Amino acid sequence: HSDIMQDGHGVVRRQTDWEREIETLDRKEMELHQSQLRLIREQTATFVRDLAVLQGDVDQLRAAQASQARVPDRLDRLERVLGESSEK
Repeated sequence: HSDIMQDGHGVVRRQTDWEREIETLDRKEMELHQSQLRLIREQTATFVRDLAVLQGDVDQLRAAQASQARVPDRLDRLERVLGESSEK
């Protein structure tokens, strides 16, 4: 009879241990998900900042390219003006 009671207590103890282990694993899983979400938010914020910097660089390059594209037109006009003034 005492063997049956010990087995019963052993089963209850194992069940309690398993429940405690499951609770611990659930808590660790929640912490892992929270860490993953925090990392995703940080990476997204960094990506957005880097993208904004890159967009600014592209805008500057476009402005510089547009400015350089006008230089030949200015030289042509200057040459025409100089040529016309020298013909007079």
